[in-house]
Amino acid sequence: MNQILATTSSQRKEKKNKEKNRKNNNSNYDANLVRRAAIIFSILLIVFAIVIIGVKLVQIIKDNAQNSKTANLNRPEITIERINEDKVNVKINYDENITKLTYWWNNDRSQIEEKNYNVKEIDIPIPEGETNTLHVEVTGADGSTNELTETLIRDMTITIEMNQLTDNMEIIARSENGIEKLVYYWNDEQATEVPATGENQEELRTTIELKRGTNTLHTIVTDNNGNTEEKEEILHCVKEPEITVEANEDQMIMVITVSHDMGFKSIEFEINGREIIYDETYSGYDANQTKLTFTSSLQPGVDNTVTVVAYSNEKIDDTETTSATCSKRIRLGDTTTEEE
Repeated sequence: MNQILATTSSQRKEKKNKEKNRKNNNSNYDANLVRRAAIIFSILLIVFAIVIIGVKLVQIIKDNAQNSKTANLNRPEITIERINEDKVNVKINYDENITKLTYWWNNDRSQIEEKNYNVKEIDIPIPEGETNTLHVEVTGADGSTNELTETLIRDMTITIEMNQLTDNMEIIARSENGIEKLVYYWNDEQATEVPATGENQEELRTTIELKRGTNTLHTIVTDNNGNTEEKEEILHCVKEPEITVEANEDQMIMVITVSHDMGFKSIEFEINGREIIYDETYSGYDANQTKLTFTSSLQPGVDNTVTVVAYSNEKIDDTETTSATCSKRIRLGDTTTEEE
């Protein structure tokens, strides 16, 4: 009997312990669940805060960019365009009036030029020297400003120019450093020196006689800084025939003179509609004759016309010789002849 009671009491005690353990386990589980929920909620809050901050930053960046773009659009636009070696053109593009335009060269602010009226365009001379930097500042009527700096380089190199003048050649040397001398020679012949006639002479000219046939002209120019420039030109120099037409009213004739130092292959005349050809088929033709004179009667009361085309014996190439053309109109009583 005592043994049975002890067993029942023991079972009741064990049952109470199990319920107590179950309650403790349930309590621990609830605490863990609350802790996890709190962590998840905190993470969500942090993510939400990051999203809000990101949106705000993007909006701020967009606003700043828009404000910057608007500010740039409201600034006067400056353009600098070079006109030539000695002058630039400055243009201002702006919807409002311009209250002040300021410019200076290089770093010399003591030479600042200022225009205090609505200037939208101005030409500015470039100072002497090879390199110059132009600074331009502009202020609009609304207070907006802009500035532009541009460096301009002047070409200080030596240039050599050649111009043919009938039987002569003009040589022109130029340099802003000043020309010291010009030297020229034909082929391998002895050189001829032409010195400058003044200090800082920027241009030096000389005229030389051309050599007939194919020859090479060498030109060397030296500036005041010791720089040199050379030019080599192969020239095929020939001479055109010379033609003159004159009226002699006393004798009622026109006198036509044709000359060339190498003679003629042929000469074609058209006088008042009548054609004459002087060539190997013409009676008295002489290919070596260097000067020929022809006459024709003048007709009163009308315009006397004459056209002469002369071909010399001097060759330009294998198929062509030098030639010249002259057309004139002559009326009796008029002391002048009209060249067509």
